[in-house]
Amino acid sequence: MTLNRDEIKQHGINISMSTVATLIPVLIFTWMLIKPAVVLAVGEQLNEQVRQTVAKEVAPINIALSVILRNNIENIRLQIAALEFKRDFPPADDWHNEDALALTRLENDLSSAEMAVTALASNGTT
Repeated sequence: MTLNRDEIKQHGINISMSTVATLIPVLIFTWMLIKPAVVLAVGEQLNEQVRQTVAKEVAPINIALSVILRNNIENIRLQIAALEFKRDFPPADDWHNEDALALTRLENDLSSAEMAVTALASNGTT
């Protein structure tokens, strides 16, 4: 039995098509196996890039906030000192309940501002 050129060509095409048809499920299965690892690696890389970008963008804001908070702390300390002086050395009944409340509020504000600066410093931004 002899095959002519067209039959050999058609037979080669059939073999090629069956080979491709056989490889498609193998490739899909292989992709399903390696896809989670690829996605995980790409996801971790993107996560790290986003973290670095956000840290770089937020750092100046945190530094500015720290400076503002430190300035606020100094102003509160000055106001507290003025009220304590007024309390300790009042000129003729000049110390009132409102002054005591203001002093308490300022002391609370001072404590809050100092805690905020400490929190910023613990993040390594100051």
